[in-house]
Amino acid sequence: MSLQALRRLCFAMILPAAAMAHAGHAAMQQEEGPMVESERGSGAERAFPRWSASNKLARLDGGFSLDPDGRTLRIDYRITSTGRYPLLVFDRGDALSVATNRQKPGSVGVPQAQFEDGDLVLRHVALPLREPSPTVPPSPLVSQVLPGGEYDNHFIYVLPEAGEPVRRVRYCQGAVGVPRPLPESEQRTGGVWSVPNAAAAHQGVLCSPWLDLASGTLVQED
Repeated sequence: MSLQALRRLCFAMILPAAAMAHAGHAAMQQEEGPMVESERGSGAERAFPRWSASNKLARLDGGFSLDPDGRTLRIDYRITSTGRYPLLVFDRGDALSVATNRQKPGSVGVPQAQFEDGDLVLRHVALPLREPSPTVPPSPLVSQVLPGGEYDNHFIYVLPEAGEPVRRVRYCQGAVGVPRPLPESEQRTGGVWSVPNAAAAHQGVLCSPWLDLASGTLVQED
């Protein structure tokens, strides 16, 4: 399937918005902290209860842990394709960041971070093209999960040292279901695929509960 053909794909089988939790509010201020790939923790970190979110096409399972420094937050996640359609997961950044060496090929992308009143939302989602459209669009890079398959990854996020402390945190992940798999012939370095920015309009988002850092408990409501 060519990239031009991919642009013509009908994203009719998308993750239903009504079944999903959406992260944050438009009024939140953008704040982005350092994020790098990381190996699993050494066991000395503080682990919190695991969580799960699901809908008709996917299940997102994950966990948080905090290093002894109190700032290095580790997030691991697994997405399972529970429906009949392939899933494209928007967690691998964008092609422009890779081309300009701001991101390693195949690595987890820097999450969008929104912070307001002590609440931090980290999101891996696709973004629509800004207006006017850039000469080189930052096409999203995706992981593909075939029906019945599972996909695991993880990253770390360093909480800000200054300013208002982070009271609660949650993680949200965007994905879209497509009618047929993306071809292996178009897979890029690092096991990812590039898709048009138009896919952002059709994605659904699954979110973790809020993690209260002080008590270590998960809170379902916003």
